[in-house]
Amino acid sequence: MRMQIIYILSLIILVISFILIKKTDKKLNILSFINITIGVMFCYNTFISYVLTFFLIPVTLTSLSIINIVFSIIPITLMLYKKQIQKYEIKKIDIIYIAILGIAVLIVSYLNFGFPFNIKYETGDPSVHYLTSEMFAENDSLLITDRDEVYNSFATRKTVSYVNSGLIMKCLDGIIDPFYNYNIFIIFGIFVLFITAASMYTTISTVAIDKKTRFLAFVVSLIYTMGYPLNSFLFGFEYLSMGILLICLVFDMVYYFKNQQLKFVYSITIFALLNFGVFSAYYMFVPFLYPALWLYFCIHSYEKDKSIFTKKNIALLIVTLLSPFFLGFIYHIAPQIYGVIINANLNTETMFNYSSYLTGRGLATYGYIYVNLYSNMLLLLPIPIYLIIKSWKDNKFAGMNMIFCIAFIELLLFGFTFGKVSIYYLSKNYFALWFILFYLNYKGLVEIYKKYPKISFGIVGFYTVLIILNLLFV
Repeated sequence: MRMQIIYILSLIILVISFILIKKTDKKLNILSFINITIGVMFCYNTFISYVLTFFLIPVTLTSLSIINIVFSIIPITLMLYKKQIQKYEIKKIDIIYIAILGIAVLIVSYLNFGFPFNIKYETGDPSVHYLTSEMFAENDSLLITDRDEVYNSFATRKTVSYVNSGLIMKCLDGIIDPFYNYNIFIIFGIFVLFITAASMYTTISTVAIDKKTRFLAFVVSLIYTMGYPLNSFLFGFEYLSMGILLICLVFDMVYYFKNQQLKFVYSITIFALLNFGVFSAYYMFVPFLYPALWLYFCIHSYEKDKSIFTKKNIALLIVTLLSPFFLGFIYHIAPQIYGVIINANLNTETMFNYSSYLTGRGLATYGYIYVNLYSNMLLLLPIPIYLIIKSWKDNKFAGMNMIFCIAFIELLLFGFTFGKVSIYYLSKNYFALWFILFYLNYKGLVEIYKKYPKISFGIVGFYTVLIILNLLFV
């Protein structure tokens, strides 16, 4: 019990010190940065567990507490030495809108699970993800060394989701009966859905120009959340929910980076952890997010310094993209490489077979998922296309993500026609595309609002009705 309290306190201290350390002379949006900090914390916990498992150090609350304390010393020392902390700003209306989004999440959660909670997911998929959380909590390591009687290996289980829900189980071990750990799993899913809604609002509201467009950001965030993110939550796709949350936070960080609102060292650290998290949450998002970021950083460097080979840009590419890709690849795609160090406990043959299966027949595996190949997205395409044509320079990162994501989906659709890709794996990428299109739609609506305010809200009303009808009946 004592160690559990120490761990929780060490994590709270680390999080608060990260929020308070001065990252820029500008005032930051506190709600936005809290969301980013929570996402970074999820990725940080996973990264530390990754490193400890690699070096055969048990992932216990004791080892994690020590590391948290060590990493807390740096920002605390800097704050004490410089006698400076980060200044933030907050808008009351943002608190109200995020609170309403939270209430909406609680309502849909109650309607589905009731209270006390009933296990009522749409699929059997969450049973496996719940098992990984419990096994991580019990085994003190990532599950690359463990076997699953159903799937042969846990090697490529999506680590960000089970590490963080598993850590909560560790903290409550001995306080609640392990039989009731399913409550932790459900509550964690509810929390991720809420942070997804709040992050969507704080990300798109950065371009709001008045109270009306801020209200529009709230409406768009609510509709967005009640679509694919809610579907992922109800289907029990814990890893998928984490993946779309982290993509949203990457978009938010691009805004900070583009406007130079954070010092370089903080930008590069946050990007690196978030990108590592995306790979570890759901690596099928990597083929479009990573190239879009790579090109964006190069274009940004060229526009600013007339060269893409600057020290900053090279460091940015290596630390935030190449390193997370390498770390994610050797664990999730080719775990036999990761297992070289820990081969005393690793079934290398099983790892190799799974890696070959994943890159070969794995994508053809069938599963139950919401399928809509075009009608949902066709409704959302006109405004993004208009926005990108009108102002590509201001929307190149989101535009490249949209283009690459659609191209990747088309590639998978091509594979589907030849029986190489299942509709199950094809459809998962629509969860990311849903976010990208909603992000671009909001920015486009703000542009339309500047010239034709009444028309923009008319469009929102029209789209709202169509989207709701589409989600309910198609």
